[in-house]
Amino acid sequence: PGLVTISAPNKPRRRIERMEEPTLEELQEWVCGWIELVWRGKDANGEKVQFIVNEEGLIKGLPRNPDGNILFRETFGEDYPQIFVGPCV
Repeated sequence: PGLVTISAPNKPRRRIERMEEPTLEELQEWVCGWIELVWRGKDANGEKVQFIVNEEGLIKGLPRNPDGNILFRETFGEDYPQIFVGPCV
């Protein structure tokens, strides 16, 4: 439960307030395919956070998502070692 942020290439971020955890189907819809959990931790406020991407994004040649890297840095206070492609949740 809480806030879901979706970052997609060349689109403004979307924020969705949730009362329940997203379903697998919702996550798959948001990242346009199979999901991959790339990070689980806590944000600056100590809240549990997960960072999810399209598992096949590189294979499918999805467009780069530099805002996904900015979102990751804003959330976790550190950089991710590669550029994200496709939508990030």
